[in-house]
Amino acid sequence: MTAREWVENWFDGARYGVDLMTEEEAENDLQNFRSDGLEIPEGLTAQEYMEIWNELCAAYVVNEDGKAIRYDVAVEMMDDELREEIHSEISPCTDQEFFDEYVRRHREKFGEEFTV
Repeated sequence: MTAREWVENWFDGARYGVDLMTEEEAENDLQNFRSDGLEIPEGLTAQEYMEIWNELCAAYVVNEDGKAIRYDVAVEMMDDELREEIHSEISPCTDQEFFDEYVRRHREKFGEEFTV
């Protein structure tokens, strides 16, 4: 398994949030993994781990319950008309800002929560 595949597997299993990681946090994680006896790909550095993790974070948004959701999947499930309306009004913005606004307006327009 490559270092990237290993980090992706760990990231998918984490699901506790999608916070960006510092190099110090990456080093701490790797030390904890080693202490717990987890097999880490040979040569995986804290810098590489951090870079892969942070790249993966960019693909996710967090819903109101704190659950990480792939942004591209959420966009596919959005109402086209509402999505385009929001896009024309608030872009440019972050994916998280757009998602939060969509969730709010979806609730107003359809009287239900937007779930992915």
